[in-house]
Amino acid sequence: MFAFLGRFSTGHPWKLCICWLVAGFLLTLLAPPWHSAVPPDDVRYLPERCESVRGQRLLEKTFPHEAHGSRLVLALERSESLTSQDLAFAQRLRDDLARLGGTEVEPEVGRIAPAIRLLV
Repeated sequence: MFAFLGRFSTGHPWKLCICWLVAGFLLTLLAPPWHSAVPPDDVRYLPERCESVRGQRLLEKTFPHEAHGSRLVLALERSESLTSQDLAFAQRLRDDLARLGGTEVEPEVGRIAPAIRLLV
């Protein structure tokens, strides 16, 4: 079988390329659209032991109305409480992220919440 495939691919490279192009074109026509086959937060298809799934569960538990699959959460933490310098750094970080907005996507930079939340 492999000897035949090797002889065919070296003996008829243009036929093989045309077959691949036709197959790709047919798959493009017959395949369902990506957004209808894959939900936006595809983390749910991963096993529960994955850190992404555990993080998504914590995000949904802590912020039930703000948990989306395409969300970035930055957390500043100290063993003690956050200092005023930490909050100033968080504000500068928020401002820097707000300036990163390009022409296609404008980031939604949320609030800085120095509240203590139990995430376990």
